[in-house]
Amino acid sequence: MLCGHLDPLLNWVSIGTLKTSKLLPQGMWERDVLEFFANLGLSEIRLIRFMEARLGCGLMQRYVGAEVMTWSRGMFTLLDLDPQTDKPSFSLLQSMIHPEDRRTLAEANANLEAAKPLSRRYRVIRRDGTMRVMSQHLEFLVDSAGKPDRSIGVLCDVTENDAMLDHVNSLEKRIGAVAGFSDLILNIVRPDGFVTGIFNDTADREEELNRRYGFLWCDIIHPDDRAGTIAYIENAIVEWSGGTREHRIKQRDGTYRWRRTSWVPVFDRRNHLQEFVSISLDIDREKTVVTSKDTDRSITGAQVRAARALARWSVQDLSDASCISPSVIRRIEEYDGMTEGVSEPLAAIRFALENSGVEFIFPATGKPGVRLV
Repeated sequence: MLCGHLDPLLNWVSIGTLKTSKLLPQGMWERDVLEFFANLGLSEIRLIRFMEARLGCGLMQRYVGAEVMTWSRGMFTLLDLDPQTDKPSFSLLQSMIHPEDRRTLAEANANLEAAKPLSRRYRVIRRDGTMRVMSQHLEFLVDSAGKPDRSIGVLCDVTENDAMLDHVNSLEKRIGAVAGFSDLILNIVRPDGFVTGIFNDTADREEELNRRYGFLWCDIIHPDDRAGTIAYIENAIVEWSGGTREHRIKQRDGTYRWRRTSWVPVFDRRNHLQEFVSISLDIDREKTVVTSKDTDRSITGAQVRAARALARWSVQDLSDASCISPSVIRRIEEYDGMTEGVSEPLAAIRFALENSGVEFIFPATGKPGVRLV
């Protein structure tokens, strides 16, 4: 049973707990709380017990400098104590708190005298040997002279919630580690396109988040790719669909690198669009190519065949343009790779085909190719 000074405690609990607990009808304010429960025929003590049972919490009170405390029945239940034999006190509560989480009486009194609200979490080791995680919130009341008089607080068991947070944090670290190892960047994006989070386990993660946060991601897309990327994302939002797009992203040094970004919509249990998850992979090596004008690499027979097809030339046309006999050209084209002993004919063939508007390319990954310029 909670004894004495009950009205201030109930007023505080109604503001700090009931308004966020969804136990009261929508729009009910703290001044209506007691009247609401009075209409139900509940006494003040039953009101406290009702709240503690529904919210899984306990209430406490302590005067400035006092060792003895006042606890509600819910406090004894949370701590697995007997209200008939265990006397509520600061020392008793401290003895049950994990050694790494304890505060001294002097620290508690200093906080009380400063009248600063205090919220913290700590571990409690109960007498049966189980350890529970508790969330404590304290508020402070003042006397007629305006000086702190006592603290009132609520203690809640948040063990399951704490375990869930640990699981989420571990999952975030795992995703970040995988992203950092594979050069992936994973973004969390609101349905309106606002970037709210980024996962990449690198030292410059915070700086990268600042570059992409909100709608700033638009600014780091290459101007030539920006309109198309924005249109793609807007369509994904409207259609609640995913997809993949390649675009260039501005780096911190001002250069651009190609990235391939895939979007996937995420829905809540009511099938409402909750967010998008996007994964971006660096593909700059795939997109960066070296041309025959920038390298002395020899072209291949497969490139000659493809280049002649792009130029719409017959073997005789290429022979006339390069002054290389058709038989040599056919011999070169028989092999996909390079042919030994024909470096001079290949140089003449490449020169002729390049003059026709064909460019030989050598990408960082994949096979050599050709393209029209």
